[in-house]
Parts: sequence; C-alpha cells; structure tokens
Amino acid sequence: MSNERIIKLGDAEVTFPSVVLGQIEDSSNLYKRADFSGLRSKLEEDGFLYLKGVLGRDSVLDARAVVIRGLVEKGDVLVDQNKSVLLEACNLGCLPNMEGVNSLTHSKEMLNVLEGSSIRNVVGAALGVDPQQTKTFDYKWLRAVGRTTFTGVHCDSVYMSRGSSKLLTCWIPIEENATLELGALAMCKGSHKSKGLQRLRATYGKFDTEAEPGFEGSGWFTNDPLEISRMDPEVQWVAGDYEAGDMLIFSLLTLHCSTANLTDRVRISCDIRYQPADEIIDDRYMGTAEEMKLKAAERKRGGAYSATLDSSSSKQNTVDIVSIEDLKARWGFRQSTEIERITGL
Repeated sequence: MSNERIIKLGDAEVTFPSVVLGQIEDSSNLYKRADFSGLRSKLEEDGFLYLKGVLGRDSVLDARAVVIRGLVEKGDVLVDQNKSVLLEACNLGCLPNMEGVNSLTHSKEMLNVLEGSSIRNVVGAALGVDPQQTKTFDYKWLRAVGRTTFTGVHCDSVYMSRGSSKLLTCWIPIEENATLELGALAMCKGSHKSKGLQRLRATYGKFDTEAEPGFEGSGWFTNDPLEISRMDPEVQWVAGDYEAGDMLIFSLLTLHCSTANLTDRVRISCDIRYQPADEIIDDRYMGTAEEMKLKAAERKRGGAYSATLDSSSSKQNTVDIVSIEDLKARWGFRQSTEIERITGL
C-alpha cells in the first residue's frame, strides 16, 4: 500500500513524499549532542534547521490551551473546542488576528515557550552566542489558520530587514500534531544561496514592502511554489508532519511557504524572531501593547491579512499602486504561464 499523500503546497497540488516535496530532515541530534558548530554548518548549508521536540511537548500544549480558551471566549469560531473544529461559516474573516503584543502572545504559558530557557538555548547555539545574549522582538506572530488557507512563497527579509542581518525566524506549531493536511511549514532547501535563485535574492530579497512607493499586497513572491522549482531545479521543497515541541529555525533569505489547511479544524502556530542582543534591531517590532498598536496602524499589512487589490477600481482611487506582479516584471521575471509554456512544466 502506498504511503504517498496528495496535499496542497501553496495553491499547487503535489504528492508527498516526492521529488517535488520531500521529507524534511531532523537536525535535533546535533543539538542534543552539543555539536553546535555542526548545527550552525547545517543552518548555513540548508538555510534552515528542523529541531524535533526541543521545546518540550507539555509546555507547548499548555500554551495551546490558552489560545483555545481565547477562541472560545470570542465565540462564533469553534464547534468543538476539544477537537478545535471550526464553524462551517468561519474562516479568515471570523478568526481573530492574534499577532502583536496582547494577552495571548504574552500570557505566562505562551512566553514560557517563546522566550523561555529552552528556546534561548537552541537559538543561542544556532547564532553562536550565549543564550542570555539573544534578543527577540516584542511582536509575536501568533496565528489561527482556517480552511483552505495557506502562506505563499516569501523570504522574511521583505518584512524585517532594518535590523541585524543575523535575524532568525523560529516557527513553532502550537498543535499536538500539525500534519501536512492541517497546514505545515515547507522550506525551500538551499534557496538562500543557490545560483539559480541569485537574481531573485538580488531583487525580491532586497525588497522592503513598506519602503516601495505604492506597493500593496501580501509581499509573497508567488502562491505557486513550483514557480521556484522551475527557476532552479537544484533546490527542493521539504516539509513533514510536526508535533508539539518541534521548531523550525531559518534565515532572512530562505524561501518558505505552507501547505493549505485541508481540514475543518483551526491550525495554531507562532512565528517569532531572534538575533544577537548587541546588534541593531528593527524597531517596528519593539514596544508595549499600546506602542505596537500605534506602529501597526502606521504599517502596511502583509501576508494573508493584506488587502486584496481590486484591479477594476484600485487605481481610480490611489495613484500608482504597485503589485508584486508589477515588481516581478520590473525585475525581469517572466510570467509563470510563459515559463510553463517554454519548459513544459
């Protein structure tokens, strides 16, 4: 009997495991045997680290319980809080935006996961600094992801490049089991330095979503991860089924996306950022809850919560609106349909 599964990687239907989407490799043994130089070499080679179980299962599930209670208190979201089943009419619009600095992101249980000794020890090892010399943004990207929702292909430099170049993202599934069908992070192995993606890094990789005049949109390079595969067949998308206590760490230029949530359940996860404490930090993501609200109101919204451009009316009301497709044309990237026609992929 075949173990292959059909899942949605972004908006592309793919088989797992396959050449298109392979099984992600666990590097936690490097950390457990204190081979920190090997850990950093692996991060430099692949652009990411998958570390299984390093955060502790129980602490992550305690944090999850806090989020579920918050969703129950909001109401009109869950049918069954024990199974975290969503109401049929509930998706992105009804799910609360939990990002920032708030009672959920900064609850005792959540901070035990996001800023505790376990994560600081791992991040310190990955950065090559003392755990106490690591610094994290006050802003936390805590998310509830509904049916069919996914994150498109992007690198984090487009959102947070105004501080240390050593900034690392930590993606943490706040789930007992974050399967590919529920929605899981996929990494583009080697995309941070591959020759075939050099132009992408030199253009999109240096793009600042808030600095580009007129830009509107998610900041994602594409919703189709196979567009990246066609650009450089040497890189590979990898992912897996994650469990409570697992963590992914990756660099600013590593391309990543997520599988779509194909279930009727909400998927909870959190992204946070760490860097050496003695380096400049992106002040947009530092401050109290009130300061974060003010700063967030001044910023453009990115990712899944960004405003959808209406091509029929947007330019009537706003001068020179710029989309990611406009920028890709400026940077010399062919439309994906043209690439498919030429390559047959």
